[in-house]
Amino acid sequence: MYAYSDNSTMPSVMRTFAFSLLIAFIGTMAGVFVPPALFLPLVIIELAMLIGVFFLRKKKAISYAFLYAFTFISGMTMYPVIAHYIAVSGANVVINALGGPLLLCSLVSLFMRLKRSGTSASLAAC
Repeated sequence: MYAYSDNSTMPSVMRTFAFSLLIAFIGTMAGVFVPPALFLPLVIIELAMLIGVFFLRKKKAISYAFLYAFTFISGMTMYPVIAHYIAVSGANVVINALGGPLLLCSLVSLFMRLKRSGTSASLAAC
């Protein structure tokens, strides 16, 4: 049913996704220092960026800087939500929820890069 295709862009996509998660995590940690009065303007900026991307995507004028700025601001605006869940369910649950996808995407990116360079046989021996 599914055909195997050797997609050479997959390591690049996974690396970009893992780096985006890292930037969002850094933004979440920076959200600790943001005063509560600035969270609403940050949410408005985040929504404006989201609406703006619908118009910019037609022109293909979106860069990685825009992506990382958006994920950083999203991380900052997610801090109050994450702080609430840390208070309710504990830090271990939240760290696992944030660290798990970051670790998995990083490992998949590394595996795809090693697979493309031909060194995946040494990984299979482990």
